[in-house]
Amino acid sequence: MSLQLIKHFYDINCQYMVHFRSRLDRFQKIVDELRTISSTALPEVQGAVGKLHVNGHIPFCRIFQSPNFVPGCGREDGEGSERMWFLTNPMASRTQEMTTGHRHDTITHHISDLNVRQVHKMRE
Repeated sequence: MSLQLIKHFYDINCQYMVHFRSRLDRFQKIVDELRTISSTALPEVQGAVGKLHVNGHIPFCRIFQSPNFVPGCGREDGEGSERMWFLTNPMASRTQEMTTGHRHDTITHHISDLNVRQVHKMRE
C-alpha cells in the first residue's frame, strides 16, 4: 500500500469514476471478512479514457479525460490491455466448459507463453 496515486484507464471512465468512491466505501464495510486484505487505505485514483475511445466522447471528456491532457500520463494511450484480446479470444471456446481452477490455470499458462515469446523476440 505504498502507492500514492493510481492512473486508471477505462473506455467509459467519465461515467465509471462518478460513483467510484462510494463503491469503494461499500467494499470497505466487508473487508473484515476478506483475510488476505490487510489494509483498506487506498491511494488517490485518477481516471482517464484511452485515446482510441476518447474521441467518441463529448468535448468535456476529450479535454479532461484524454491521456494527452491528464498530468503524469506522458505518451500513454491507455489501450494496452486490449491489444492482447485477439490473442486470448480463441481461448473462450476452449475454456468455457472447464472448471474454474482449470480455466484459471489454462489462461495463466497461455499468457505466460505469450510473455516468454515476447521476451525471446525482443532481441530481433
